[in-house]
Amino acid sequence: MSTPTAAATSRADLFLCHHAHDSEWARSVAAQIESTKFPGRALCVRLDPWDIDPGQNRLAHIEEGLLNSHFVMIALSADLLASDLGWLQMTAALATDPANRQGRLIIGLVCSYSSGRRLEIPGLLAGLPQLDFRTDSMAKRSVKRLVATLRQGDEEPGAPVPAFASRRSRPLPPPLQKREDADPIAERLISNLLPVRELPLNVWSAPTALRQKKDLPRGISYPPFVLQPPNLLSFEEPCSPESGLHALLSAPRQTRIPLAQWMSRPCEWRWAMPLLNETLRRCMGSRGILCDRDGRFFVTSQTDSSVHVRWSSGHERQLVWPRVQKLQGLWAHEAARLRFETLGTFVALSVTPGWAFTTNGFTPVEGEPRRALLQTWAPPERNKAILTRTLLWADLITWGRPELVIRIGSQRLVLARNPAQVRADKGIGDDFTQLGALDVFERVDRGESITSEFGLVEHTEPEPEK
Repeated sequence: MSTPTAAATSRADLFLCHHAHDSEWARSVAAQIESTKFPGRALCVRLDPWDIDPGQNRLAHIEEGLLNSHFVMIALSADLLASDLGWLQMTAALATDPANRQGRLIIGLVCSYSSGRRLEIPGLLAGLPQLDFRTDSMAKRSVKRLVATLRQGDEEPGAPVPAFASRRSRPLPPPLQKREDADPIAERLISNLLPVRELPLNVWSAPTALRQKKDLPRGISYPPFVLQPPNLLSFEEPCSPESGLHALLSAPRQTRIPLAQWMSRPCEWRWAMPLLNETLRRCMGSRGILCDRDGRFFVTSQTDSSVHVRWSSGHERQLVWPRVQKLQGLWAHEAARLRFETLGTFVALSVTPGWAFTTNGFTPVEGEPRRALLQTWAPPERNKAILTRTLLWADLITWGRPELVIRIGSQRLVLARNPAQVRADKGIGDDFTQLGALDVFERVDRGESITSEFGLVEHTEPEPEK
């Protein structure tokens, strides 16, 4: 650690402005910075508890720290913003470089609430580089990025980039850029789109007197079709006795339309989307995955018990919670809104994870009552949790296989399990995660042989509430 004498007689790497209530946090961050080992000299942090002797003028110390430090970090909290001394430090830090063109000033977000007040970042500071210390995981990443930034200010041109001694350790993340700039790192972005590998070649059109599906005879199952009066559209041949659609026709004739022909015509192509969605709904329904009126799919329970799934992550995950007490005895289900979308000529299934609620394990609660239940049940989620649930649904949709193949008469609809991805040469330094399921998906796509234990498991024993 720095000593009062050393800090007072040399130019420090960082001057840390903070409120007295955040002193313990400031000491911890300063200690981590100064204990990081690099070739050459150690880093030096100026901090009130270390660098001011009893009786010294604190304001003079603050001014000296602002003038004689390579970087200044303001530990932003509601307490600091409510403090006259805090505003004095921020004003002094901005006075010499209001636009922060030198890049010396860094904002550290310490806590969202303090002393009953919520942290609201002032507009003058919103555009400055920020580090987030509000959770343990974010704090670890932020300390690494702060150290990398401080070392950048100390390195001679052409000096080697320092790294930790451990052979397995990762190199330092890129130093902080300007607030509006991304970091110059290679990044892979995972989408929530499952690519369509194969579309049916043809759509069939035939005349019908039917105007609404609610007028269909009850108790009879028909292949997927949509109505565009005076015709019905289907991937199966309507005039074929095997399809069952012939009974709905007003005349025994049909027209074959190449699906590729529709893709170049937006008006016709939008008719293909509900037909694809209906085809998927029928396939999922045969596996006990039902769909509500909003296109939200959820796993049902066949034995009045909780349902779990063993999936490609190597773990078991609960999908159905029966008779939850805090939901007034209703059921909660992992759910996802599934719908086909088109980006240019790229067709994919969009997967948006969510929650469904039922009265008995299969009859959905919808509308305003469902929205009220979400407030009680749904936890806040970050990107990793959302991506994990997206991958879970990709595995459910394909039933643990590399792709889902839906046979429609003599045609096929084929969906990939591995989500569409893009690579970028800019991103967020040291913001990464590893997901076992995604690794399995990609290894299988490369042709590796991996034993899958995918399957639904129903538990008859009472489950602890979520």
